[in-house]
Amino acid sequence: MNSEIRGRRLHSLDMLRGLCALGVCVYHYCRWSDIKISEQMQGVFGLVGTYGVSVFFVLSGYSLAFAYERKFSAGIDSSSLAAYLRRRVGRLAPLFILTVLASILGKLVLGRPTPEPLDIALNLTLLFGFVDPANTPVIGGWSIGIEVVLYVLFPVALALGARVWWMFLASALLAVSYALSLALSPTLADGWRTYVEPANHAIFFLGGMLIHRLNNQGARIGNMAALLLVAFTGIVLVFASLGASELALVTGWRRLILTTFALVLVAAWAQLEIPKAASTAASLMGGASYPIYLLHPLVYFAVKSHLNSVSAIVAAVCLVALLAILVDAYGERPIQRRLKNAGW
Repeated sequence: MNSEIRGRRLHSLDMLRGLCALGVCVYHYCRWSDIKISEQMQGVFGLVGTYGVSVFFVLSGYSLAFAYERKFSAGIDSSSLAAYLRRRVGRLAPLFILTVLASILGKLVLGRPTPEPLDIALNLTLLFGFVDPANTPVIGGWSIGIEVVLYVLFPVALALGARVWWMFLASALLAVSYALSLALSPTLADGWRTYVEPANHAIFFLGGMLIHRLNNQGARIGNMAALLLVAFTGIVLVFASLGASELALVTGWRRLILTTFALVLVAAWAQLEIPKAASTAASLMGGASYPIYLLHPLVYFAVKSHLNSVSAIVAAVCLVALLAILVDAYGERPIQRRLKNAGW
């Protein structure tokens, strides 16, 4: 695979990452506001909020395989492993730590219960995902806890080479067992701690790694075919989610269909060739995705009294996007450069 094709593929995934972050933001704002949504469309919004995060895991698996396959090609020694883990922690930690502290401060101001000192320490060190991903003051922070667990899984999966397919099949069986367990819960909220178990999401991360492996082996279908497959996949995802509750989206036949087509969506999207003129916008979306995801709940609590119409929600989402772009440009990127220069 030449560098030009590799670059285009990453631009397409940057765009998808940004779209998923905005989708999660819109889902939360509509769910938390007084906007009336039809019963049929509630399932579609639930799809965006639930499987939008799942797609993040797929993109992580793909991106890490893209970035580290050559670096680990000669084997995974202690030095390369330490460098990898430092880089992953350095990428997630600064903004997440800031969001944890801001969330705790917000709870203090509002007079709400704050986490125990041990739980705060686990969040500030990004280790809470190994203990309880749901135990975080950050709304949506559970996925960051899972992400760290998957980061630790990655070198093991990469070392397996082609045998990672067996790990993927094992993760699929685990996903089925979790879906069966969740089906016994009255609502997704009642089974939340089961849902956020890292093993329940490994299928997406490993699926992303396998998608990269297939693409790396030259499994290309052409831009027009990729566009048609993206469109078809989107239609299937929407129709499978119409009228479904949040619990129904992650259990039963919908779990099978939506998981499968979430993976197909990323596989098709990775084949898209982003025009050069749009590559800057794609990179901007990719860079802003992490700040959008972490900061949109904080923005919501600052403006929630005004979120009483569709136009107000659109304005709030635009505000989040602008803030995220600024945070990425003047906060995240400079911090990441300094960390790299310091050996992180």
